[in-house]
Amino acid sequence: MTKKWFIVGQIMALAGFIFALASIVYGIVEADIITEGNLMLSVFWGKFTFIDIYMAFVVFYIWVFLREKSWWMRVLWFLLVMAGGSMSICLYLFIALSNSNYNVKTLLLGKLKE
Repeated sequence: MTKKWFIVGQIMALAGFIFALASIVYGIVEADIITEGNLMLSVFWGKFTFIDIYMAFVVFYIWVFLREKSWWMRVLWFLLVMAGGSMSICLYLFIALSNSNYNVKTLLLGKLKE
């Protein structure tokens, strides 16, 4: 994997973070999360989507858990991913790509590589 693809990944992860952050801010300003959330969870596909997205968060978090050595970082990122969803995932990926030195093994294993 070349340096170019790491940079493309960083740009995409940063763009995803910004888009997710803007969407969250817009949602908070425009709608009541409790009312909208209850409406969403009142239909089958709303429940299914909720289950599906949190399964994806857990799968992503498994990678974070395996990459991080520090328990407090593991806990911090668990809370961020579960509360911030895709926004936190994009942020973590951006940080991981930025700290990888353009090395796939470092990207995938983080501090465990050491």
